[in-house]
Amino acid sequence: MSAQPVAVVTGGASGIGAGIGSALRDKGFDVFVLDSNLELVAQYNDTHPLSRARPCDVSDALSVLAEVKAVINVTGRVDLLVNNAGISGPTAPVEAISPEAWQKTLDIGLTGAFNAARAESASPLFLRDLDASARAPTVPDS
Repeated sequence: MSAQPVAVVTGGASGIGAGIGSALRDKGFDVFVLDSNLELVAQYNDTHPLSRARPCDVSDALSVLAEVKAVINVTGRVDLLVNNAGISGPTAPVEAISPEAWQKTLDIGLTGAFNAARAESASPLFLRDLDASARAPTVPDS
């Protein structure tokens, strides 16, 4: 179990995601990075000894769930999810873009964010907070 807050950063092995991970580490977070680029994951692990990066295709719901569950098994929770994974996608006139290229962009940027948020909802801390809010008293409408 981690005594410090735990963050998962998708697409965090390079670029903006790596910068976010560094900022979170500086703020005291235990940072776990998920990224689909195996080479970047290896480089990240070599250069960031205080964080952990794992290969993960965010467009694959089962892959994301397995990785988030692994984080929860190690730390006991996830306090912060940063949905940073994405690709720029095709940059051509619409008639030149294949449906497959467009779908890949959506699968990583949109479905990937959904998959990560859904997997993170398995965190005991998230479930505890959700349960508490479900029991919160409500104010009747006037």
